[in-house]
Amino acid sequence: MTYLQGGLQALWRFVGRVSFRVKVMGIAVGSVLVLGLGVTLHMQQVMQQITDETLVRQGRAVARWVAGGSQELVLTENAVALHRLLSETIASEPSVRYIYLISRNGRIIDHTFGNGFPRGLSLVNPLPAGADVRWLKLETNEGPIWDVAVPVLPDGGAVVHVGVSPSSLQAIANEATVRHMAATGLVAALALLVAFFVTGLPTRAVRELVAVTQAVTAGQLGQRAQVWAQDELGKLAMSFNAMSERLASAYDALNRRNQQLALLNRLGMRLIGEKDAASLSVSVLRAGMGLLGAHGGRLWIASNGGLEPNLTVGRIEDETPIDAEKAWAHGRSLYTASPSGKGLVLVPLTLEDQIMGLLEFEVANEPTPDDLSLADLLGQQAALSLSNARLWKDLEERESARRHLLARAIAAQEEERRRIARELHDETSQSLSRLLLEVDRIMLSDSNQGSILQVRELAVSALSQLRNLAVELRPSVLDEVGLVPAVARYLEGLRERTGLSVDFHTLGTDDLRLIPPVEITVYRIVQEACLNVVRHARASSVSVLMERRAEELRVIVEDDGVGFDVQEVTRAPVERRLGILGMEERAKLIGASLTVESWPGSGTTVYLRVPLYGNTPRTAEDGKDSYS
Repeated sequence: MTYLQGGLQALWRFVGRVSFRVKVMGIAVGSVLVLGLGVTLHMQQVMQQITDETLVRQGRAVARWVAGGSQELVLTENAVALHRLLSETIASEPSVRYIYLISRNGRIIDHTFGNGFPRGLSLVNPLPAGADVRWLKLETNEGPIWDVAVPVLPDGGAVVHVGVSPSSLQAIANEATVRHMAATGLVAALALLVAFFVTGLPTRAVRELVAVTQAVTAGQLGQRAQVWAQDELGKLAMSFNAMSERLASAYDALNRRNQQLALLNRLGMRLIGEKDAASLSVSVLRAGMGLLGAHGGRLWIASNGGLEPNLTVGRIEDETPIDAEKAWAHGRSLYTASPSGKGLVLVPLTLEDQIMGLLEFEVANEPTPDDLSLADLLGQQAALSLSNARLWKDLEERESARRHLLARAIAAQEEERRRIARELHDETSQSLSRLLLEVDRIMLSDSNQGSILQVRELAVSALSQLRNLAVELRPSVLDEVGLVPAVARYLEGLRERTGLSVDFHTLGTDDLRLIPPVEITVYRIVQEACLNVVRHARASSVSVLMERRAEELRVIVEDDGVGFDVQEVTRAPVERRLGILGMEERAKLIGASLTVESWPGSGTTVYLRVPLYGNTPRTAEDGKDSYS
């Protein structure tokens, strides 16, 4: 079905490319040819039927004549006379190909085959007992042959077979077919000639109409089609001429409107990327001046229930304050006159029923209703763009404040950690050390050394825990030798405390140093990722990779734990995803990106990408980022 549809579509495309005149001529010739072909096929079928019936009658007549002349010869076994009878008969009948006599027991009595009797022929078309005739069409290498069998003797003791060929009759039928086809071709040529002259006038009218249509399409709107008659083609030409006239009258208005819309479109494209309110206001005023043919424009901003002039572009001769209430009450662009008689177009700036201001344009001529409609569009674009510019400014200020507060909070947190770690090291550790010395002294003099030994072990454990806590709060190695050794030492301590299998690999980070705020942020993110492994992942191993690639540092923390559904955790309440949120906020603070990938049962991987520009001691001098 698909191939049939494709074939029909291809045929239709081919027919569609052919001219109207050729289509009509093709239909006429095709109709004659199809009719002639049908008649020819029917005639061949009829002639074939007549030929078959004629051959059977001829074969039966010849067989009965041979049977009548050979009865006595068969009974007297006169082979010479019998053979002469068969030879004379086949010589006198050109359509007879062979004659042979066969006895009831299958013995060949005589035949006319010069090269011997064909094998198997005697078994073909046997005559049933009591039948007076039987015929059968045989397919041979010479073509079809009708084999007719007739009994020679009344008791059926012998049968004569006559083979009749249709070659002579077929030649007559073929000649008749050729003559009929020639007549059909002659009629087709006559139909082609008639169609050519009949389609001349309408084809010429259609060609001229097509030429005029192409000229109008090319922009020659003054072209008109010639009306040849009052028939369908004439009505078509008149309708086309009327359409061309209406099209020409609308073209000028459409062209002007397109120019105005193009101006608004260029303004819209310019406003998309514009975030500065002052530049945006200048663009809006200049676009309005071009749209309305004004020589000056002014932007008024709503303030305390009134209007205050904000920006002027071009020349505004009338400085009289305008009636804001009149413009806003109208709700759309309004043409009015100033107290001094100058023509003014007032365009209200409203967004969701919020009054933002007004555009004022001083014009020399009164604008059309279409001009005022376009001014309405300009006002809508300007109101939305000014609102977006204000929102963007507020967002930038809030983001700057947020980053500043977050940086101050992290700095204060790290400073507090540094102070606590120093106090733990300087005071609490010294107190525990003096306790150990006092326990050692008592152990030398007291006999109850077992209890004292337990006290000493508790003091040693507490001292070790305090030192580990001090290192985690503020690793001194981070300030001394940098990020990579600090991470390596932290992972070594993690292995000793938790029993996890920890792998740590670095690539290209041998001499890498970052500015202190960035180093402590990356360290805390790695620390938080490893703590999440210990608390939630139920993992047996964790691996950390730190690699420097071009102008960024890549950190990967991967475990073989139970994993989790990232989308589900993302949609969870904030208190359930503080760990991920904390890492993300720290990454944003240094301009890095953090991605978490995990599936239930497949472990978790944390990817951190830190840009090096602005975060190394050398590039930080450019002032790209600052932290305090």
